[in-house]
Amino acid sequence: MARPRFFYRFPLDLGLKVHNFEADPLSLLLVARSPLPDMRLRGELVELPDGNGYERGGQFLAGQSWTEDRGVAQLQGDPVTWTASGRVGPIRGAVLVNGEVLVCWWEAGLPMALEAGDTLTAPFEGRMILSIG
Repeated sequence: MARPRFFYRFPLDLGLKVHNFEADPLSLLLVARSPLPDMRLRGELVELPDGNGYERGGQFLAGQSWTEDRGVAQLQGDPVTWTASGRVGPIRGAVLVNGEVLVCWWEAGLPMALEAGDTLTAPFEGRMILSIG
């Protein structure tokens, strides 16, 4: 997975104060179908089903912080990892969600699957989830 891709509506949502990255509970979920940039709400996604180490709704981010330095804002948080207890997938990507509102996604490229004992760690750069500016 590469750098995050923002949903088209995200910049407007920032200006409308939909997101408060210092306080809102953010979650990262896995999808079976690649998102489209014009999607806005969680219900438009095809999320992986419950089972084999994946819980529908994804994982909440822990340790999140929203900072700014020299005109660049950064969202940081603790790494997110899934461990499969059986087959999980196909996985097409990971999506960052604020409640029901979509923020951005990471494309997996080719579909991938996890087998029992496999782990998948979110494609963050260390603790850095995204940056704007």
